[in-house]
Amino acid sequence: MRRNICIALLAAMVVLAAADSSAQLGEVQEQTYLRTPHHFTIFFGAGIGVPNQPGTFRKSWNTGFPAEAGVGYSMFAWMDLNFVASYVKFSANQLEAKREIGFVGVSEIVGGDITTIRYLGTIRFIAVPSHRFNPYAELGLGYFNTSADDLTISGSEPNDPTEQSWTNTMDAVSGLSVNITVGSQYALNDSWSTYVKFTWTVNQNSGFAPSNLLLDENEERSDGDGSQNIATLMVGLMIRL
Repeated sequence: MRRNICIALLAAMVVLAAADSSAQLGEVQEQTYLRTPHHFTIFFGAGIGVPNQPGTFRKSWNTGFPAEAGVGYSMFAWMDLNFVASYVKFSANQLEAKREIGFVGVSEIVGGDITTIRYLGTIRFIAVPSHRFNPYAELGLGYFNTSADDLTISGSEPNDPTEQSWTNTMDAVSGLSVNITVGSQYALNDSWSTYVKFTWTVNQNSGFAPSNLLLDENEERSDGDGSQNIATLMVGLMIRL
């Protein structure tokens, strides 16, 4: 719940910054160095990614640190087409994972990192072209692949001091990835811009089953926990060519 509140606050900050910039644009004269036409862009960014759904993923995995890189083409002054590749890894939360396993004698958990790679085509709608401070909205569709390292659990029962150890696995999943983004970009000069954005990602494959990594030795595997949802806040640099 605390992480969801943080996500909402961060998203609200991005939206409010975009709204404030729009309100001020009527008072800002167009920058002459932004009148030079640019058709191609290269961009790269990094930030934080928060697991949101399914519930086991949200509770038992830590915040990740995604990175992205992409290229874009300006179709019109108010619309860009982009191709983006992104990567993020989520490590298992030791305390919450032990609680989820429910095995009283768990002493150690090793592995269980969940990695998501995505390749997306996006369309970006720019609110006020040619101005220095510029809010935008972006929609993306593409392909994702999510896999996990094996997770090894060690421990002993209270009435049996003998150390036990077993390894759980999660099947890799892939499919359609959908992005909804709001953000703002700021032109530093004719060629360089910075950006900040909040993105909600839905990786659509109900076979995503992080719960299979947290099974007691004799528990039955799940066919899937539901689609993988991630909330991301990123900052980055954009180069116009």
